Amino acid sequence: THDRLIAVGHRGTRSDLAATVAPANLDLVDVDVNARIHESLLSNYISPLLSGRKMTNEQIAAQFRDLLGKSIAVDDEAGNPQEEFSITFEDARPIQFEFEGNTVAVTISGKEFSREGDRIRNGLRIRLAFKIVTDGTQLQVVPESDVDIQLIDPRQTNIKTVSFISFLKTRLSEVLGNAFENEVILPNNLIPLENLGPEIKPIARQLQLVQLRMENGWMYSGWKYQPASSYQYATIDTPAIWPMPIREAPRLDLDEQIERESGLAPAQTETGSE
Repeated sequence: THDRLIAVGHRGTRSDLAATVAPANLDLVDVDVNARIHESLLSNYISPLLSGRKMTNEQIAAQFRDLLGKSIAVDDEAGNPQEEFSITFEDARPIQFEFEGNTVAVTISGKEFSREGDRIRNGLRIRLAFKIVTDGTQLQVVPESDVDIQLIDPRQTNIKTVSFISFLKTRLSEVLGNAFENEVILPNNLIPLENLGPEIKPIARQLQLVQLRMENGWMYSGWKYQPASSYQYATIDTPAIWPMPIREAPRLDLDEQIERESGLAPAQTETGSE
């Protein structure tokens, strides 16, 4: 129209999944830019890159490194190499994204898993969930739940498979924990300015995020143009930005609590030989 530009993009083939429901009408007054993205767009874009591919734990850590922009440890706390493992992705739909409950979930489907010469060929689904949180000044992405691994066909349950699932859950939790050990900061308006050209970057920098929802397979986002001089961290409709969880201080045992409250230092024992 004379005052509005609408662009529609599609990624997929005849065999790929697509939206089964239309996006809700969540237009906001005075929003200058908005976007509606269905979860299938991400799934269909990334799936061909992983289809049938085999990845080791080091390659998975490297993917997190590239995504988060920081190094990911693959050794244990003592600096010793961890036991290696690998995942061979399913040929069809190896990765699926979900926008639901104002969180992002990723389900990885594998057809073969190995660890130091041993392997299983039972299909597994690995599910990870994340959410965006804020302390009022900046945005961060954090894991929303623990790693969940399930057999695609429960009839294939056996001792070896259960052992593999336990091993993979431990190792993937370590990789995930290392990836998010330090804060993963996001741009306040969720726009990766470093990937934009010099013509559009000054405009994108002054777009203020005022809407973010993830529900029924859709992510809704909206921005309002705000000159830098008046930019404030304020939102209108952002249920997908959660308050920062409060971290509890480590609890002291009863003896330590009594010592601190009484001002007494813990007793020290000296040992030696004559």
